[in-house]
Amino acid sequence: MYIVAEQLDQCQIQTTIRRRLQLLSVPTDAPVLEPTHTAPSPDGRWLAAVVTDPATDLQRWRVYPRETPDAPAELIESVYPTGIAWTPDSSGFY
Repeated sequence: MYIVAEQLDQCQIQTTIRRRLQLLSVPTDAPVLEPTHTAPSPDGRWLAAVVTDPATDLQRWRVYPRETPDAPAELIESVYPTGIAWTPDSSGFY
């Protein structure tokens, strides 16, 4: 049962990210990049998504508030490839 709940949570995360990417004004001929990493905060209030640009191998990190799905995401650009992790109290990430 735990595995199914975890899979549903990952599915919800991917759906949220795809929806947000669709809301962005992206030219129709531009490739849509899928997140390479996702990480919900320990308290569940935030979702961090990492997208890697295949042309430069640099990453873009977006942090979304999960309670307000239409709120704009915080964006950090030109990050050297790495994973993303939250502090235990959800006050920040690295």
